[in-house]
Amino acid sequence: MVKSKRDLNDLPKKNKGDNEGTPEEVLVLTKAEVDELKNQLEAAQKKEQETLDALQRERADFINFRKRNDRDVESRCQNFKSDIMMKYIAVLDDLELAMRNCPKTNEKMTGWVDGIELVLRKLETINQAEGLERIETENVPFDPTVHQAVSHEEDPETESGMIIDVLQNGYKLGDRVIRPALVRVAK
Repeated sequence: MVKSKRDLNDLPKKNKGDNEGTPEEVLVLTKAEVDELKNQLEAAQKKEQETLDALQRERADFINFRKRNDRDVESRCQNFKSDIMMKYIAVLDDLELAMRNCPKTNEKMTGWVDGIELVLRKLETINQAEGLERIETENVPFDPTVHQAVSHEEDPETESGMIIDVLQNGYKLGDRVIRPALVRVAK
């Protein structure tokens, strides 16, 4: 885009410390060429901004993907943990039933019963450490989000809507109900 070169002799004389012997070019541009350069600069800046916007959108999409992936992994872990805990709950139910129906008359059986009770307490401790909580059922009103009503019965001693009896304990893992409590409810 060099419009013209001046003769080196027409250039101003350099001082003695300047780069001697280096030819310099003087550019003379027309208004049309300046306008063209401005248009190219604006187009390059616009393209740069579009590329920056696209990069920021991609970065945001990736962050959202990572968050969604983390939530999915956490959900799968919770499902896996719930499945395992459900198996332990069945054993816990059996041990609790055995302890409720244990005969107390035989002295030879006392050591065996104490051993079963110890196993039951250890299993409950492990479950608590894993975040498994028993759903509250004593002196609480029926809550369909955590209780499952097996029957509604007349009970003159109990207020309507209150739980009369628990047939099977319910459990939560964190905020998630993994098994509702089976209860009888007063009318």
